[in-house]
Amino acid sequence: MMEGKFVELSLNRAVLNPQASAARVVRSAHGAGFRYIEMSAHRLKQATENREARSLLRSGEILPVHGGWSLRLNWERKRFTEGLAAAEGEMAFAAQWGSRSGALILPQSFSGAPDGISEEDLLDRIGRTADVARRNGLALVLEYIGIGEAQPKAMAYGTLAGALRVVRLVGRSNVGVLLDSYHWYTSDGAIGDIALISRDTPLFVHLNDAPAGDPRRLDDTMRELPGSGVIDLLGFLGALSDIGYQGPVSIELKHPSLHAMAPESAAEEAYRAGMRVLTDMQTPRQSETA
Repeated sequence: MMEGKFVELSLNRAVLNPQASAARVVRSAHGAGFRYIEMSAHRLKQATENREARSLLRSGEILPVHGGWSLRLNWERKRFTEGLAAAEGEMAFAAQWGSRSGALILPQSFSGAPDGISEEDLLDRIGRTADVARRNGLALVLEYIGIGEAQPKAMAYGTLAGALRVVRLVGRSNVGVLLDSYHWYTSDGAIGDIALISRDTPLFVHLNDAPAGDPRRLDDTMRELPGSGVIDLLGFLGALSDIGYQGPVSIELKHPSLHAMAPESAAEEAYRAGMRVLTDMQTPRQSETA
């Protein structure tokens, strides 16, 4: 039984042409009907320098719910420490404009030294970042990258279970998971796996779809708009609803056809696709109560 509906849609900045200004992204998302926008703190700052975009953001007509910071877990130690100090300013700025969380990308594998750092160092970096995020009222969500023919056994961090293991080891209440429907699918994720996420775990969701074919042979360039592919998005969203997630869900993909459009048109395409899926999600509940 699905509990309620998701709270609006978010648009990830990557959906639109990469040459579009941050301000135009905000205006396009708002014009298409999105309630939320997902963009990095750096891009958000650029958007606020435009009068019209700043007005939309300040009035709450569109809210910057989530976005990344200029920080990578696999940086060399000195660079990471310096980057974390700089990221604190980005966190403070994003929180000031309403952001709730930011993400760090987990390395895919662990073979003693993932991407040049030990697991102990990885957990320490996540914990330090989480502490800075908490001081600014933000959650830190960890995104796992579930693609590649070696999935899932050889990639300790490339599955939902692997990401949740890291969350447990870090042991911070503001650390959770960024669950991307594409990476969930390509990592051989099952509907039942989503029940592993506890209700108090910080969570952010990316919504996208995948073409038919062997999931192990897909890469990040092959994402489709929600409802255009083979992922069981209704089951995916239903499982999220069952653990109490109320949204938003953020449409996130880089697709040549969308990038070839004017940003306004691409945002409208993304919004229509997302709304069709969310509307379909409500249909089973309506029939059950008829």
